[in-house]
Amino acid sequence: MVFSQIEIGTIPTSVDEVMIGSAATLRPAQVKYVFLLGLCEGEFPASVNERGLFSSADRKTLSSVGIELSLDSTTDARASDELMFVQRAFATPSCGLYLFTSVAEQNGQSRTPSLPFRRTRALFENLKEHRYFANDLRYLTGAPKNAAAQLRNLEKGEEAQALKQALADHLSSVNELSSAELTDPVCRVAQDHLPLRKNDSLHFSATRFETYVKCPFNYYCTYELGLREKKQANFRTSMMGSFIHYILEHLIRFATTPTADGTLPSDELLLQKAEVVVEEYIDKITPPNEKDSQRLRHLYRRLKRLAVLMMKSIVDEFSKSDFVPAFFELPFNGKNGNPSPMEFTLQDGIRVTFSGIVDRVDLLRKDGDTYVRIVDYKTGSKTFSLEDVTHGINLQMLLYLFALCRTQSKEFAQTLGLSENQSPIPAGIVYLSANIPVVEAEEYDAEESILKKATDSFKRSGLLLNDEDVLLAMNHDLSPKFLAGIKRNKDGELVGKSLSSKEEFDDLYRQIETTVETIASELRSGIADAIPTDCPGQDPCSYCQMKPICRNSNS
Repeated sequence: MVFSQIEIGTIPTSVDEVMIGSAATLRPAQVKYVFLLGLCEGEFPASVNERGLFSSADRKTLSSVGIELSLDSTTDARASDELMFVQRAFATPSCGLYLFTSVAEQNGQSRTPSLPFRRTRALFENLKEHRYFANDLRYLTGAPKNAAAQLRNLEKGEEAQALKQALADHLSSVNELSSAELTDPVCRVAQDHLPLRKNDSLHFSATRFETYVKCPFNYYCTYELGLREKKQANFRTSMMGSFIHYILEHLIRFATTPTADGTLPSDELLLQKAEVVVEEYIDKITPPNEKDSQRLRHLYRRLKRLAVLMMKSIVDEFSKSDFVPAFFELPFNGKNGNPSPMEFTLQDGIRVTFSGIVDRVDLLRKDGDTYVRIVDYKTGSKTFSLEDVTHGINLQMLLYLFALCRTQSKEFAQTLGLSENQSPIPAGIVYLSANIPVVEAEEYDAEESILKKATDSFKRSGLLLNDEDVLLAMNHDLSPKFLAGIKRNKDGELVGKSLSSKEEFDDLYRQIETTVETIASELRSGIADAIPTDCPGQDPCSYCQMKPICRNSNS
């Protein structure tokens, strides 16, 4: 992308020479240094997909009857070619090899370093790794005009003042191109064009609502105008979370169901079940011609190992818990006996509803009461913060919890085993992060010890009911790793940021109700300002797809 936007002059070969090209086509000789860009999963080495008239399965069938086709277009051959391109690129330089990977695309989609990058990093323990940050002016000041355009990223101080004086001749043109007339962030949608009319109801998913909270302009561009970047379907970016959720749903159900002799399934049975579930998933979503793909098989194996580690951590948790997993992938849609969406009513009578799907619901029946705990699996890192809730962010789990505990569905209440006029009690919400664990193993560590370190490394965060009996029911040992960091202080009291009393849960519901009413009213009034929310840890502009048309000059 960089090379397509700039002009590169010709350097006399008698002095030096720079060659730019694809690893697949470039044939350099006697090269001193090589800079390899794009060492990301699926990019280099590139993903290999079926192409041509015949699939791999078709070719095998033809080969079995003596008809051999060219190997050039087979999936395995092209996958081998990609590995050969990597080997050749790595082996080309005589003095230095520089490897580059990225953590995210321009639209914010996370990227993973490819296998050659990771193996190189593992092989050379003393290798110096340099992290590049896009807001570092050292990388953005190659030309005076570019440097002037980046001045807004500097905080006021001596450095900013000195740079401003040095670039005085270029500031006028930069300011002209970012004048208030062009970049005024204040925006209103005319009443005639508002998607909502009086007596209409507002229906949200938690993600859609949060988009408006973070930036109204982005919300209207994305959901009302339908402006989206076109993406190519890719398993790695779109199906990884679905794979983990599917595997965990079936494994946890199996792992927490006693066998015929009354005991929980052994590790051997769990691994056997994992193999069956993975094969079921492959059959369910993978095209027939891709089922024998070694690339996909390798990816599935990696994700299966992650899911099994997570399952071991969850089984370890339930082995000392009185809570029981009751629902998996539970939709809040009010259909077929499912709980109804969470609903709020604005002052003018407009109804605001939230629907969605919760990963897991755990129940505890104690002294005639039913306690509800909501669990969400995150394939990235996730830390719950009450401060986010005050801004209208990260409401999803709390909305699900309150939807269950304030359910109006008599059918679902009967499913929970509730008597008339009885309501469930909120026991809490838990985020379980499914990041691939990285552990430091000693030379003398056995495999069992390493696995234990890995399963212990999964992080949980959330909000739990401050009731010692309920917390003991969650984990008999009151282990902080299962109770979102809760522990006893020197006076024997349970302490932790994730504790909340029943009264505080009630206050939290009223706070969410007020927040939803305020934000929904703003949306209905046509506010579409390109002014991102200002709260700790949130930077909606970093990966926003609407940057090319954004009205905020600071984006």
